[in-house]
Amino acid sequence: MQVFPEFDAFRRVYDLGEAQILSTRLVADLETPVSAMLKLARNARYSFLLESVEGGAVRGRYSIIGMRPDVIWKVEGRKASINRRALFNPDGPFETVGIPTSVPLLVAFALVCAAEVVAAVLLWRGRRAGTVLALVLLPVEFAFWIGFALPFGPLLAVVRTAAVALAARRRAAA
Repeated sequence: MQVFPEFDAFRRVYDLGEAQILSTRLVADLETPVSAMLKLARNARYSFLLESVEGGAVRGRYSIIGMRPDVIWKVEGRKASINRRALFNPDGPFETVGIPTSVPLLVAFALVCAAEVVAAVLLWRGRRAGTVLALVLLPVEFAFWIGFALPFGPLLAVVRTAAVALAARRRAAA
């Protein structure tokens, strides 16, 4: 059985952390989409099978098997949630107690933003506590930047850390 892309090409893209699709061709008489899914997904939660519609003789027939998602978008009634760490915890850390994971994350993000405002006010007033709070918040902010995949977070953190260091140095010199 030949798999596309070949291993070396797959490895290069995988090492970059990019998503990709693996494919192969199988003799139709040996496997059905359902039997292939049962073998691959083993009835795992959040696995699925999509098959082509009628008229496949004209457009081509295909089947897509999905399993072990890295992100789960879930809508139940009027509540929507996103679990970005589905590979590690498919139900999310708060779903077991009935709270969508997005709610505590947004509350925590708002609290971190409020703490950043407090740190900025303290820095503006020349208080040492502002420097300490700004530096203590960096690892927490880093976790949000990584978790939400924010594009400019680390760059802004370097600029902010430099500004905090300059403010601390200026205060020490005064």
